[in-house]
Amino acid sequence: MSQALPGSSNTHPSHHAGWIASLCLLLLSACSTSTLTPNPNSSQLTELLNGKTLQERLEQRAEQPLDWSLPDDQVMTLNQDMHDFLDAYVPRRANPTVKLEALLNAVMHSGLLGVDYNPQATYSASDAFFYREANCLSFSMMFIAMAREVGLSASFNQVSIPPSWEMLGQQTLVNYKHINAKVKTRDGHHIVDLNIKEYKSHYRQRRASDDQAQAQYYNNRAMEFLANGNTHSAYRYMRKALELAPKQGDLWGNFATIYRREKLFTQAEIAYQQALTLDPNNHVAASNLSRLYQQQGNEELANYYQQQVIKFRMRNPYHRFFLAEQALKRSDVSQARRHINFALKHNKKEPRFHALADKIQQAEFAELLAKESY
Repeated sequence: MSQALPGSSNTHPSHHAGWIASLCLLLLSACSTSTLTPNPNSSQLTELLNGKTLQERLEQRAEQPLDWSLPDDQVMTLNQDMHDFLDAYVPRRANPTVKLEALLNAVMHSGLLGVDYNPQATYSASDAFFYREANCLSFSMMFIAMAREVGLSASFNQVSIPPSWEMLGQQTLVNYKHINAKVKTRDGHHIVDLNIKEYKSHYRQRRASDDQAQAQYYNNRAMEFLANGNTHSAYRYMRKALELAPKQGDLWGNFATIYRREKLFTQAEIAYQQALTLDPNNHVAASNLSRLYQQQGNEELANYYQQQVIKFRMRNPYHRFFLAEQALKRSDVSQARRHINFALKHNKKEPRFHALADKIQQAEFAELLAKESY
């Protein structure tokens, strides 16, 4: 088994694969439940994807005809500079372990390529190479494309980082999806990541296809365009994402957001429903659908989906961890104990849970001493 290098981790093939690089995509995981609204039918989805109503609206505002063709950013294509770089620094006839070490050194060493981490930099492989910066999705696309070019067996790996409430407050659950590169050699599986020090082997992980990874690129770009007020490009890029990964629920949820921004609420509702059809645990879709029904004055459906979100939170060990922290801060030790016991029962591998349980135990001991002193 080879030694782990900077930017990489090594695991034996029989072990669970390691870390996944940061992809700055927020999504909420949520309530598994039946719904009061019907699943979208094929004709509704076809109409939604065709986008006729949205296109007509945007055409009316445009000063010139708009291009509605889907983009092709050649996200994993190597240019001549990248080929020359590989020829210069990676020995093609070496064994896979030597190739991997050479490629890692060439890409990570500040005196050579030296790629820097920038969470906002959603680039194609060639742009990441040119700018020498990338978020972890873009870095993974670049590294995997280069690894395959020199004959290495490389694939995308995706991990679900544990959800957290503390970043954005109690009402918002943040669940980051991370992607990075996994390379197989005779020594095992090597996980390559811009931020390997954050690696946690117990995080839930799975292999992602090239189409799924590239769909996240187009999804990220679509949301960037939408944030900048460019609904036209946002629609085109999100359509491309859905063409690559039509069964990925979170993409449909973001597609719904595009329609919702244009106040096309019927279309947004269908897209949110499709997101929940594909992934009943998609909390962001359930939460946004509740808000959509509130906007429309449909209190019954708004309350229904909001209650599902609340039920989910109470079933989620990370939310109970958050509640335990809050209870301990206000010296409600018994409530803190109840919440942390639930969290530990459902996830014994999370170090933060055990650390908080120790603090609660200390507080319980202090309470007991205080009672005995009277």
